[in-house]
Amino acid sequence: MNPNKSSVVASSLVISAFLMLAYFYMGVETVEDDMINDQKTGGIRDIAEQSVNGAEMETLARFAVEEHNKKENSSLKFSRLLNAREQVVAGKMYHLTLEATDGDGKIKVYETKVWVQTWNNMKQMKEFKVSNDPNLRKQNKSHLNPNTPRQLETMNPNKSPFVSSSLIITAFLLFATFDFGVCRVEKGMIRSQKLGGVRDITEQGLNGIEIETLARFAVEEHNKKENSLLKFSRLIKAKEQVVAGKMYYLTLEATDAAGKIKAYETKVWVKPWINFKQMQEFKQVSNDLFV
Repeated sequence: MNPNKSSVVASSLVISAFLMLAYFYMGVETVEDDMINDQKTGGIRDIAEQSVNGAEMETLARFAVEEHNKKENSSLKFSRLLNAREQVVAGKMYHLTLEATDGDGKIKVYETKVWVQTWNNMKQMKEFKVSNDPNLRKQNKSHLNPNTPRQLETMNPNKSPFVSSSLIITAFLLFATFDFGVCRVEKGMIRSQKLGGVRDITEQGLNGIEIETLARFAVEEHNKKENSLLKFSRLIKAKEQVVAGKMYYLTLEATDAAGKIKAYETKVWVKPWINFKQMQEFKQVSNDLFV
C-alpha cells in the first residue's frame, strides 16, 4: 500500500475514534443536564412510556387502589395504568391515572397521588378521585421511538473517502466488540439458570417491587376466580424456576373479609418477552410455618 495513503488511513482512524468518543461524551453530558433540569423541586414531568409500563409504577397504582378500598370500604379492582407523572418534593409525588373495576363490574378512570420517600420506606396515598377528563382513557404514546439512536453527522464522503471508510471500519469494530460482549453475558446467564432448577430469591430481590407486584397480581387473580375479597398484606418468601419463561413460587400473607390474616402459597408464570403472566395456583397454608 502507498505509505502516504497508509498514514492518511491511520490518521483518519484515530480522528474518527476521537470524534466518536467526543459525541459519546457530549451525549452523556446532555442526558445528565436533562435529568437535572427535569428534577427541579416542584416541577411535574411526564414519566416515559417504558417506565409507565414497568413494575414500579404498576405497584404504586395497585397500592393506591388498595388504600382507597381500605379508607372507603370499597372493592375496586385495579385494571391498568394509563398515565403517570412525577414531582420532586420531599421525596417524590406520583400523579397516576388508572382504570379500575367497581363492585358493579363497571370500568372507570381514576386519578390518584402517591407520595414516596424511598430512604425511609414510606409511601402514602394522598388523593384518589374519579377522573372527569374523557381524554385520559386513551393512554399517551410517545411519538419518538426510543430504540432509534440519534444519527451522527458525518463528513462528505466525496471530500474525504479515506476518512469515510475508516469511520465505517471503526463503527464495525465497535459493534463487533459490543455484540461479542452481549453474547458472553447471555451465555453466562443461560449457564447460571439451567432449565428446571428452582432457586431461592435473595432478600434484596424479595423486598423489590417486581416480586411484590407478582404477589399482588396473584391475590387479585384469586379474587376474580373465587369472587373473594382478600387484601395483600406482605410477601414472606419467594423462589423462581426457569421454564419457558419463569415460574415464581411465592408465599404471602393476605387479610380475608373477616379481617383475619392468613398465609397462602401461589405460583405465577411469567414470559416477559410477550408481556404474559398467569396465576397457576393459589392455596392456603398454615400460618404456624412462618411465625
